[in-house]
Amino acid sequence: MFASVARLAPALRPSALLSQVRFAGKKAGGTGGVTRSSNPKYLGVKVLGDQPCQAGGIIIRQRGLKWAPGENVGRGRDDTLFALTSGFVEFQKVTFPKPRHYVHVREGDREAMEARVAARTARRSDTYARRKQTTWDFGQAA
Repeated sequence: MFASVARLAPALRPSALLSQVRFAGKKAGGTGGVTRSSNPKYLGVKVLGDQPCQAGGIIIRQRGLKWAPGENVGRGRDDTLFALTSGFVEFQKVTFPKPRHYVHVREGDREAMEARVAARTARRSDTYARRKQTTWDFGQAA
């Protein structure tokens, strides 16, 4: 009996208890990777369609040519589109020969711009009405 207690005695000494080290059971969280950030670039459309703009005013700030310059619109080194003359901004979508969006600055006063907008609205509503009234007639006599 004393022999078994003698075997356990070295493990029960205080110096043996202090020499044991406990390791972490879970890894430390850390920062989770890259935490660097850059300053905002404030890209996007600055002047909307049918709004007035001054000569030299920025219309769109972009990376690449998502919007292409049209009439009276210049392109900066960083692909910024700006007005070459004062007028009203107009956006145009072209599908042929290559799908593209153009930005134009139309010169003229407010009345000319409102006339263009009214004509465009009438053309769109006429197209919508024509599509809506289409009926399917398969030649069946009533």
